[in-house]
Amino acid sequence: MIPKRNRLPVQSILPHPVRSLRFPYFTLKLFPRKNDERRIGVVVGKKVFAKATARNSMRRYLYHFLFKKMSTATPYDVLLIAHGGAAHTDRNELSRALDTAIREAGQHQP
Repeated sequence: MIPKRNRLPVQSILPHPVRSLRFPYFTLKLFPRKNDERRIGVVVGKKVFAKATARNSMRRYLYHFLFKKMSTATPYDVLLIAHGGAAHTDRNELSRALDTAIREAGQHQP
């Protein structure tokens, strides 16, 4: 579980991200940072997993992975939206896709 100060409140973010990056299993939306804390939001909808326990498990995994891998130097708050393909993907492949996405997101300058 990541600290509450590092969670991006999904309901209160700006309607238009600075950058949106689409990948096979998820979309990353990057928002300009308002403070020095890195904030991460994860959305896993009912189309990905019908059962809430499975959605929450995926959400916890994605939060943990992103928090561990993202640099505090990244000038963005990140919102990750999982797609339906993420449900049928093993975690190793999902981890590789997330690594690629984080690397690509780090290359974008505000």
